[in-house]
Amino acid sequence: MIDGMALDGIAPAIDGGEEADQPLPDLRQELALHPGPVGRGGEATWTLSDPSLQKFYRIGQKTMEVLSRWNQGTAAAVAAKASAESVYQVSPEDVIQVRNFLEQSNLVRPEGAAGLAQLQRRAAALHSHWLIWLVKNYLFLRVPLLRPEGAIKLLYRWIAWVYSGPARLALVAAGALGLFLAARQWGAFQTSFSYLFSFQGLGLFLIALVFAKIVHEFGHAFTAHRYGCRVSAMGLALLVLWPVLYTDVSDAWKLPSRRARMAIGMSGIAFELGLAVIATLVWSILPDGALRGAVFLLATTTWVGTVAINLSPFMKFDGYYVLSDWLGIDNLFDRAFKMGRWKLREILFRLGEAPPEAFDRSRARFLVLFAWGVWLYRFLLFLGIALLVYFLFFKALGLILMTVELVWFIAMPIYNELREWGRRRGRFRLNLNTLVTLSLFGLLAALFLLPLDAKVDAPGVLRAEKHTDIYAPFSARITKVEARIDQRVTAQQPLFRLTSPALEKELAAVRKKAGLARRQLELASADINLRHRRLVAETELAALNTRIEGLAKSRAKLVINAPMEAVVTGIAAPKEGQWVGANDLLVGLNALGSVIEAYVAEADVGRIGVGAMARFIPENLDQPVRRGTVMEIDALNTAELTRPILASIFGGDIPVRNDKDGRLIPERSIYKVLINIDRSGKPVANAKFQLRGVASIAATKRSFGANFWALAAGIMVRESGF
Repeated sequence: MIDGMALDGIAPAIDGGEEADQPLPDLRQELALHPGPVGRGGEATWTLSDPSLQKFYRIGQKTMEVLSRWNQGTAAAVAAKASAESVYQVSPEDVIQVRNFLEQSNLVRPEGAAGLAQLQRRAAALHSHWLIWLVKNYLFLRVPLLRPEGAIKLLYRWIAWVYSGPARLALVAAGALGLFLAARQWGAFQTSFSYLFSFQGLGLFLIALVFAKIVHEFGHAFTAHRYGCRVSAMGLALLVLWPVLYTDVSDAWKLPSRRARMAIGMSGIAFELGLAVIATLVWSILPDGALRGAVFLLATTTWVGTVAINLSPFMKFDGYYVLSDWLGIDNLFDRAFKMGRWKLREILFRLGEAPPEAFDRSRARFLVLFAWGVWLYRFLLFLGIALLVYFLFFKALGLILMTVELVWFIAMPIYNELREWGRRRGRFRLNLNTLVTLSLFGLLAALFLLPLDAKVDAPGVLRAEKHTDIYAPFSARITKVEARIDQRVTAQQPLFRLTSPALEKELAAVRKKAGLARRQLELASADINLRHRRLVAETELAALNTRIEGLAKSRAKLVINAPMEAVVTGIAAPKEGQWVGANDLLVGLNALGSVIEAYVAEADVGRIGVGAMARFIPENLDQPVRRGTVMEIDALNTAELTRPILASIFGGDIPVRNDKDGRLIPERSIYKVLINIDRSGKPVANAKFQLRGVASIAATKRSFGANFWALAAGIMVRESGF
């Protein structure tokens, strides 16, 4: 559907002068006038249609009085006759305004060389360069496929009954019965959603979606035919290169009844909801199988998208035209945007300009808020589309399309509005609004340009600085357990006492042998006949003493002491009196110091240094903020993230992807930074405990503008690797 244009309104001042006596151009013969809907104030309106371009223009009674006397030849003659024969006082300037509108809209026949030249200029403007055309139209490109007028007339005879009162009552009854039966099988109804997550379910979903959209479009077509409108085309539209169906019912602009036009606008959704009602009832009685799965899709998921998209008034879909007719404001977007821009300028600069149109206060407020809402919606939408087209295509094309999206659809409207401010700079006066605006712009500029950012925020995790597990040195029996969970111990404090009977037996035997060797050495020293054995005895005694020292050291190992000041995190050994084997885990310890492992972006790593102060703000607000200093910064970027808690796929803030080996590979260059936590803080007592948060590190000052530029430049450099 194509927006109309309301001509009557606040007209700019036009100095008629000699133009009042110049001949008026002839109207094109194929133009047609149709009665329009009653205006907001109860006045009559008319619809001027251009069938060749499928455009419609809404005009008021005063403009109608001018057009009905157009054959008078000149603006002065038309104005005089219209003033004499109607209740309106028509001036030659009013007629000239109508003439300008007709010429700008290409509704008059060109005359002479000047007219032909003007027509050629307009044709050239319409046939812009293919690149400009592509930029403007690639988001929504229509491809007509059918001229369905004949088929619609034939099919309407068979489905006209759906508009009757009994059919509506039957549909309501079917809906109530379907919901009742579905409620009785609610468990099966819920589990049907899992069917979507299969290849067969996906195929059926696409088939059901296409069928539902065909029903939607035929709903528009049948309802338009019901009200006497011609359906000129049905076809395929590419919405951001995604195929959707469309129906051209622009002929509905000829209808004088806004209610009829609203019915045409809502009929697609109504038909699709009716299909969902019938599908719900059919699902309740069908046996399990593929057909029931397809019907389930029609009953639930397919129409949700059409309601969410088509009912939105922020784009030119069904909801927009319905809202336009309900408000009685044709060409809603353009008129709301003019009101929104006017109000914005008045708020910022208080120029004292008259509003573009005279609306009552509530309607004017609605149009302003509606315009601002559309701008915000489109800003976010086009920003999302820019990212979408970037990721949909290969990098070179994606980067071009994203740039086009950002420049053409976001930057250009902002630039055009700034140009309008520039044209009005001569009207700017020093007032409260201007002072506030200048102050706000100055403040924003200062915040953006001044080096105020003196910190770097990086995702990080709080963990124990060092963890140690202590194992049994060899097989032994536990005689005493002195360690307790969460116990804070000092260096060399006993944790376990073990005993080894085999060790004690061997030590006693070696000591006995050493005593005998020592006795033999004494005898050899006293008896001259045994002196030849002295060297052998000395050697044997030295070996036995060495063995005793080794066994004594092994026995000393049976007292398990803490190697450092730490916290006991776990006790894995059995109870007192039980045995442990060699290398069995006894106890786990965490050093009292805690450390923050943070990951700083490449653009910020040069701004921090060892010794910089830092704060750690935990994600869990029940935990206290920790303070510390940077003790280590990696010289190379992190190739693999070893802390899954920080990965985006596990809820963290670092974007990662899994490689073929399942490793977490960062999507951007990051550098690991270790921050030592003050010992005054509570130590991390659990080896497995990891607390996610944000590390705020003191850094050299830099402006937010420089931060933005560094980020943008880094992205461009990274993504330009085609």
